[in-house]
Amino acid sequence: MTLEVKNIVFNRKKTNLLIVICLILSALIFFLDLQTPLGVADGICYMTVVLLTIWIPDRKFVYFFALLGIGLTVAGFFFSFHIQKMGMEIPNRIISIVGIITAAIIIFLYKRSQEQMLRTREALEMAHRDLQFSAEEL
Repeated sequence: MTLEVKNIVFNRKKTNLLIVICLILSALIFFLDLQTPLGVADGICYMTVVLLTIWIPDRKFVYFFALLGIGLTVAGFFFSFHIQKMGMEIPNRIISIVGIITAAIIIFLYKRSQEQMLRTREALEMAHRDLQFSAEEL
C-alpha cells in the first residue's frame, strides 16, 4: 500500500470516527436536555458538535449537524418531562439556535476559504510547472 493510499484510508477512518463522535455527543446532549428543567439553555451545547465538524472534510456535515442540533433543541422543548414556568425557556431556545447557526456559519466560511486556498495553490503549482517546462525548452 502506498503512502498516499494509507493517508486516504487513515483520513476516511478519522472522518468516520468524528461523525460517530458527533452523533453520540448529540444524543448525549439531547438526553441531558430532557433531564434538566425547562429554562436551562443546554441546547447551546450543540455548538460544540457543530464546531467539531471543522475536522470533517465534507461541508455537508456542517449543515447536517447544525440542522440536527436545531431540531433536537426544538424537540427538547416539546419532549422535556419537567413542567415549570416557561418564561425563560423560549428565549433560551432561541439563543441556543442562534448560537448553533453562528457556529455553522463560521465553520462554513472557514471551510470555503480553505477550499479557495487549496484551488489557488493548485493553480500556482500548475503555473510553476508550466514555467519550468517552458524554461527547459528554451
